[in-house]
Amino acid sequence: MEAIGRFSGAQETKSVVWLRLDPKWVAIGIIGVIVAGFALVPLVFLLWQSFMTLQTTAKPAIFTYDNYRDSYASRETIKLFANSVEFAGGAAVLALAVGMARAWINERANMPLKSLVYALPVGRVRSCFIVRARKWYQW
Repeated sequence: MEAIGRFSGAQETKSVVWLRLDPKWVAIGIIGVIVAGFALVPLVFLLWQSFMTLQTTAKPAIFTYDNYRDSYASRETIKLFANSVEFAGGAAVLALAVGMARAWINERANMPLKSLVYALPVGRVRSCFIVRARKWYQW
């Protein structure tokens, strides 16, 4: 019986430890709430406005499903969806073919600069996407 009493006391001590708040987790929680607020407020506003008609000085905005009905019941939507699926499928097949060929050549062939070719994908991932994206905006 004495061993059971010791075990339950140790269990109580552990549960008390979990009740203490660590300042770094409190700070992370506060920052998380702030970031979620910055992300969710515009998202909720965008969703809310998507159900409203255009407001003018002569006519107030009213709640309607017409925006979604016009968008998703159109034949153009099916064409656009099919075009997106075709593009994504082609890009996936091309990427898979090039990646498999490159991996096979790198692993099976005795090619010069093999270690450099082996390190290239890692270097590409490590490069900052913002630097690469900025190239498109340079005139």
